[in-house]
Amino acid sequence: MPLQNIVCTFLAPIPVGHRVALEYHEREVGLMGRTKEIDGQWFVVIDLDTGIRWGSQYSWSRDPPFVEDPDRKPKERYEGVVRACDVSSFMGVENLATWTRLVVDVVRRTEL
Repeated sequence: MPLQNIVCTFLAPIPVGHRVALEYHEREVGLMGRTKEIDGQWFVVIDLDTGIRWGSQYSWSRDPPFVEDPDRKPKERYEGVVRACDVSSFMGVENLATWTRLVVDVVRRTEL
């Protein structure tokens, strides 16, 4: 597979050379949430070398202990190696936003 440019709307400063997994989740869309589809914003990045999991507010419950939402099971998983990582912070409309761009050399894709 070619290199994949992954844009995270959250902080995920993973060192170059680390093995990662990207787990994408389904979300309900459409009229009354009758359809489920994989959403590019609902994913978790797992640093397989350290075990640290990175995600957005959509990845976890909103209250401590910030566990994964049991209704949001991963549907696709990509594994690869980080080839580049850029982290940016900027002032949004209401608050500071942090984004991460990971360039990942994907070696495996799995449907879960």
